[in-house]
Amino acid sequence: MELISFMLDNDCLSFQQEASTWQDAVKKSLEKLEEKGFVTDNYCADIFDQVKKNGFYFLVAPGIALPHARPEAGVNQNCVALTTFKNGIYFNDESYDPVWIFLAVAATDNTSHNEVVLAQAAELLSNEEFIEKLRDVDNKDEFKKLVDSLK
Repeated sequence: MELISFMLDNDCLSFQQEASTWQDAVKKSLEKLEEKGFVTDNYCADIFDQVKKNGFYFLVAPGIALPHARPEAGVNQNCVALTTFKNGIYFNDESYDPVWIFLAVAATDNTSHNEVVLAQAAELLSNEEFIEKLRDVDNKDEFKKLVDSLK
């Protein structure tokens, strides 16, 4: 699965959203995946359970969250959704706060999860120019232009 193509083809992009809590932000980041039946509502619940046990394991870089759970938590199809937030989301962790970009990922098996989805996500999110410009994107067309400009 190629992440950017998947998000564009399946309309799994949301820009300049608002959320008052980190829980609300995680829910919004999974909304498109749930609406399309790619994950069940249990997937979000499992992420919240994992946070209770392990802390904010999905904070991966300053300003960036990668909400994800295990395949058995309700994944029906490999998928990914990008959500940006107008105002940063706070997790009380100065190493990461505020978080503006949520890339929600889900995979049907551990191999896809680790080797394909997370590897591609890491590559995408490590591009500093892309991340900086992504915060200002307001719609799908602007996102396409940004992606094309980085090729």
